[in-house]
Amino acid sequence: MLDYTFYRQNLVNKTEQWHQSDREDNYKSENVFGPNLYTPDSFDYKFNSQGFRCDEFDTPSELPIVFLGCSFTEGEGLPVDKTWAYVLLEHIRNKTKKNIPFWNLAISGGSIDINAGILASYIDQLRPRFIFYLRPPWMRRALFVGEKHIQNWVPGYSSPHPHAFSIPKHFTETLIHEHFAIQQADRSLTIIDLLAEKYNTKVYHFAWQLGVSENSIQPSIDRLKNFYPVSVPWLPNADVARDSLHPGPATHRMVANRLWEFDIKHLF
Repeated sequence: MLDYTFYRQNLVNKTEQWHQSDREDNYKSENVFGPNLYTPDSFDYKFNSQGFRCDEFDTPSELPIVFLGCSFTEGEGLPVDKTWAYVLLEHIRNKTKKNIPFWNLAISGGSIDINAGILASYIDQLRPRFIFYLRPPWMRRALFVGEKHIQNWVPGYSSPHPHAFSIPKHFTETLIHEHFAIQQADRSLTIIDLLAEKYNTKVYHFAWQLGVSENSIQPSIDRLKNFYPVSVPWLPNADVARDSLHPGPATHRMVANRLWEFDIKHLF
């Protein structure tokens, strides 16, 4: 695997007021749930020495756990302690009484490709017992556009969205072709599965179904040896985050609580 540790170097040890789609113009946008739950100063984004929004990777852990995914899991538009990943980890901490750092490798706009690359770069250090993985839509891609620059390509976005990426039409047609997308997702899922096998890690996963059917990718998922589906279906938004786009704290808590009650609690 290529070294992906450079990917978040621009965020190393930084604190930002806004991040990706969580910006002032989106904050001011109207949403169907009423007034914004947050102010511009309600919270900020603090990144560790590797550029991730979580605890340091060298923090001792009695039960190593990693979260993986995209902006929903990173918590775009939310305080970190209101994200589904953090709420779920609190359930685990409370039941096990163990010291467990919050290790979150999710990144905004992330694809299965970038999840595989980032996990490969850090799994030897973190050695998780469990990975909880909210899979991004499988049509997304991670494209190298320079020696040390990766662009998250998300179908359907246009400028000025941070994930918009202008590429020639014939390349776009290739990327969105279902057979190509399935092939790429299949490879990246296989990489994650093999990495999990290396450390006897169990990967509990479900999908953020943003209008993308899971049927096409299901045969690839079915043959993974270390992946375990959860029974909780995708939940509709009950509120929105500060960016007026992503799910809000009530939605995150519902996801975390249902995962805990129906799929996770018995593991601990």
